[in-house]
Amino acid sequence: MAVGTRMQQRRATAAEWNVSDYVLAAGEIGVTTDTGVFKWGDGSNVWSDLPVAFEAVYLSLEGTAANSDLLGGVSVNSLVKVADTDVNPTNNTYVKRTADGGVKASDATEATEVTTLQQQSAAILESQKLLPSRTVTANATLAIGDAFRSVYVNHASLTANVVITIPTNATVAFATGTVIEITAYGAGGAKVVGAGGVTLLGDNIAMPGWGTVRLYKADTDSWRATVISAGKRLPTICVKRTASGDNYTTAYVFVPWDTVDTVETYNPDNEWFSIPGTGLATARRIICNKDGEYLFNLNFNVAGTNVTWARIAKMTADNSTTGMNIIGVQSANGVFAITVKKRVTAGQSFGVHHGFATGSTGVADAESTGGNPSNFKIMRVSD
Repeated sequence: MAVGTRMQQRRATAAEWNVSDYVLAAGEIGVTTDTGVFKWGDGSNVWSDLPVAFEAVYLSLEGTAANSDLLGGVSVNSLVKVADTDVNPTNNTYVKRTADGGVKASDATEATEVTTLQQQSAAILESQKLLPSRTVTANATLAIGDAFRSVYVNHASLTANVVITIPTNATVAFATGTVIEITAYGAGGAKVVGAGGVTLLGDNIAMPGWGTVRLYKADTDSWRATVISAGKRLPTICVKRTASGDNYTTAYVFVPWDTVDTVETYNPDNEWFSIPGTGLATARRIICNKDGEYLFNLNFNVAGTNVTWARIAKMTADNSTTGMNIIGVQSANGVFAITVKKRVTAGQSFGVHHGFATGSTGVADAESTGGNPSNFKIMRVSD
């Protein structure tokens, strides 16, 4: 059997080559026996000054390609695919470097894909935005363009809030972690509600005068609301009486307030206060609809000089002392005022109980000389 001529290349370990002063001739091959590095001689430079021609990562000294006799000594793990002819990646190929040495990424659509610098920058900028997305003057539903922005509400009604609805995730798929601010900057306020299936927890009313509620999407159909600006109005109801000349035949009665003072009252949609179905003149009491700290103020005026007293009272029944609980009392001659601050539980109701000498005459609001008022005001000052 014929035997070809055996050829051996210059060889040494990497450590030996690195200190060797041997100069490979032009075209002469040198190889490291321990790391598999090949270099071509140039006839003038020693090993350490020559560039690497091949490394083991490309021509592995271990293993043999199972499907080719022509690749003896080359591991299949060492094979790589040629880069595209341009700098944009395609399926199953490596990307070619750009002229400045960078590598481009595709525009990612999947969470596991590499994003471009432009995509990352846009995402960062968008997440920092809380600029107005739009201004509404009537009821509205949040849209995807409102994410990480402020919706401004501008209207003048003192009796009805503009309602902002959070849609279900199936309708508008806000990402979990989305923040939206609702700001009421007109004379009227805004109320945030969830559509059917949406859970909204927290303080959901933006008061007039730049009151702001921040919404945070905590889960698929779960949101949290936080008031971050209180606005310039407080929930208030003021009642007065328009009738005069009442002759009191009993010493103990509840004041028959008959009118809500719309100028002094801010209670849209009866959000904070309501009056029993019997009507104010019959019930003579006001229901506080929410827990909180309330300020009660009574201004009272009676005709004549009879000594009189009045009590601000918690009531459990219409125009009745049954279950009455006095929270403030004052005696005076003709004109006086009472102010009381009290913690109130939702559903409790209040009125004014007064007593006169028999035959005293009632006075309408601001009827007397000097405009002395006869009215009763309740203001919710805090949670």
